[in-house]
Amino acid sequence: NYVSVGVSVGTEDVRFCLMDLTGIPLVQEAAAVAPIAPAEVIAALKAKMTDWFSTIAKNRTLVGVGISMQGFRDGNHDVFHPPELLSAWENMPIETVLSRELHQPVFAENNATSSVVAEHYLGAGSDLSCIAYLSFNHGFGAGIFWENRPFRGGHGNAGEISAIFLRDQLVHRPALGELIKRLAGHKIDVTSVRDLTLRFEPDWPGIAEWLDEVKPQLQFALRALQATIDPQAIFFGGEAPEILRDMLVDIGKSAFTDERLPMPTLITSKLPGDPAHLGAALLPLHQLVF
Repeated sequence: NYVSVGVSVGTEDVRFCLMDLTGIPLVQEAAAVAPIAPAEVIAALKAKMTDWFSTIAKNRTLVGVGISMQGFRDGNHDVFHPPELLSAWENMPIETVLSRELHQPVFAENNATSSVVAEHYLGAGSDLSCIAYLSFNHGFGAGIFWENRPFRGGHGNAGEISAIFLRDQLVHRPALGELIKRLAGHKIDVTSVRDLTLRFEPDWPGIAEWLDEVKPQLQFALRALQATIDPQAIFFGGEAPEILRDMLVDIGKSAFTDERLPMPTLITSKLPGDPAHLGAALLPLHQLVF
């Protein structure tokens, strides 16, 4: 009879989720609001919750609300520095603001960590004690789940994997925003990450070249994860379409050169799309129930 609410704020859209206590999503939908305007996102969420709790969730008890945000923390657990496309969320104490607006417990997490929570509870990571999730979005991040909880690290930025690259290497990391730029150079007009996901063709001109370009950085990231958290498995997901996830797994397989070390299994996540909204809805359940 209990439910939770999740919301993910991405560079291109906002997604809402209503989830029951078993982890089954009762509703998943994209919000008709731009992610760049926090006040509009909060208003849309309040309206959606009012609708849900007068219809599908009538007579159910809300456990809490989770929100997934792209970006890194500055040490404050609910303050994020998101990509420039989400700059209006910069320095906002998200849990404090949403708790005040919604009168509910609110739990904030970055998108990659939210996604690894979803992979643990709803995907193929439930039987493993230590997993990592690579989130291929406009940027490139990672989430870590260790000993039955998401691992944040000392400043809340564990898994901020793009930080291992020097500034001039960032354009060569496996970020979908960079892939879109490479495709434009081959006269493939892709307008957004969502457009890329919907229309992706593995034989597009420029795809093979981009995979060759990002291979060293991807393999470096995989070795860094192996050397630091020693995961049993690394899942490839985010907004990358499944066939591109498979291609990235293929170029990652030769990353591990020290045969003395156990190698993590590289796995294409089967959770459809970016599951950050699902992971967000699981945050209150994980913190207060499970």
